[in-house]
Amino acid sequence: MTREEEIKQAANDIFDIEDQKRLNQGFIKGAEWADQHPKEGLWDAEKVCDFIASHLTDKSIINNWQLPYQTVQDFIEDLHKAMEE
Repeated sequence: MTREEEIKQAANDIFDIEDQKRLNQGFIKGAEWADQHPKEGLWDAEKVCDFIASHLTDKSIINNWQLPYQTVQDFIEDLHKAMEE
């Protein structure tokens, strides 16, 4: 489910009244605004993955870390999956 679909579903779940369409639109606009203005201190997944990719090598993961990864890319892919959950 996309973020847009999640927002619409959440609006439908929350507002079950006669004026649902107007309230849904307000909820959706608020969620969109929140997505565009994240709370300070939250971090950007792409920046984190770029940092990891530029500071680690496949050899450092295999030789120095006790992780089940053979490449930096494997590690980054699992990080992305975990952050989406």
